[in-house]
Amino acid sequence: MEIILFEYPGCPYCRQAERIIKQLKEEHPEYQNIEITVIDEVEHPEIADQYQYYYTPCFFKDRTKLYEADPSWSEGEVKEKLNRMFQELAK
Repeated sequence: MEIILFEYPGCPYCRQAERIIKQLKEEHPEYQNIEITVIDEVEHPEIADQYQYYYTPCFFKDRTKLYEADPSWSEGEVKEKLNRMFQELAK
């Protein structure tokens, strides 16, 4: 299974998500089969412009938005939401 991750260079929320995803994949081996294609929205605006999102990081499967960051979320909330996303994908 493959999902797309849009990120922005220097984005602290993107770095946080990367760190949490690494933790989640260590804690849940079943998540290892989920491949993440990372798209830098600055390097590839022609791709990013085809998707509807405001905040990064933002995840899509096909054209369906799975997760979009919210700067007001705590790290615990981010981990919970990303874990929920991975649980659904791993089914």
